[in-house]
Amino acid sequence: MRGEFNKTRIKREAILSFSSFVFILLFLIFPVQSSWGILSVGERGTTGANFLKIGVGARASGMGGAFVGVADDATSIYWNTAGLSQLERQEIVFVHNQWYQDVKYEYFGYSLPVKAKSTLGFSITYLNLGDFQGYDDSDNLTSGFSAYGAVLGLAYAHKVSSSVSFGLGLKWIQEKLEEEKAASLALDFGFIYKPGRFSLGMTYTNLGSSMKFIREKEPLPSELTIGIGYKLFQDRVSLAWDLNFPRDDKMVLKQGLEYGYEESIFLRMGYEYKTSAQNLSGTGFSLGGGFRFSDWEVDYTYSPNQNLGDSHRISLSYRFGSIRVF
Repeated sequence: MRGEFNKTRIKREAILSFSSFVFILLFLIFPVQSSWGILSVGERGTTGANFLKIGVGARASGMGGAFVGVADDATSIYWNTAGLSQLERQEIVFVHNQWYQDVKYEYFGYSLPVKAKSTLGFSITYLNLGDFQGYDDSDNLTSGFSAYGAVLGLAYAHKVSSSVSFGLGLKWIQEKLEEEKAASLALDFGFIYKPGRFSLGMTYTNLGSSMKFIREKEPLPSELTIGIGYKLFQDRVSLAWDLNFPRDDKMVLKQGLEYGYEESIFLRMGYEYKTSAQNLSGTGFSLGGGFRFSDWEVDYTYSPNQNLGDSHRISLSYRFGSIRVF
């Protein structure tokens, strides 16, 4: 009886693995064939709502933004919605970014396991660009004005087998500049395959209608990302690589490293490259760490930039509720 059950389970896993393989092929083939050419290099500055490109969370940012193949905390709502299925308990995360040139970025995320294999997520993102001095057509001073960007996000992840998960996200996006506003709806699609220490993740993000200010329309910064992760030394060390294909820029390679001591103290390092057929030039180094006590975790990341100034990210997360049984 048990032998028949094991045969049925193995057969089911094989079918799911094959289905995942087919999905991966479609995931890779579709953007190459699509009319809007996500894998082609578009001109910079041709998309709107570019604050959507700002990575969420000090942990992921400390790993150079290489998190699509890892995605195992509440910030998965941003990085890879499928990763939410890996969370066993409810989790809340608050993120504060002291961004370049006094720009401030805030993020709140909440994940809720609702069934043995399903998880919901909710997020709020707010970017404050500060106050600006106004000028008229004759270059005379006028009253000041402000600008901001905001996102409300909903996400759902489902674990279809012990190693395969899919995710879907819906986002409402708004930007405001002086008295003018632009809004859009967008979808995120996520996939993660994690048979053991190795993991593979893929995402399509920011697929939606254009942002329109008065008469000008700008498409969203949609992108395809492929990420892999690997754990070694009894899961104390995590390695991660992301290959990102933005709609309006060159391909980006991200790599990250995380070391955890007794699951309580963490050190992280990451680097981001922008690539082309001719060269490979570094553009971003990050260094961070964190510590976990009981159900709380605090993370910090520092990213230097000679032209725009340094960037600092702080995250606070809290896990609570009963542990989900998969």
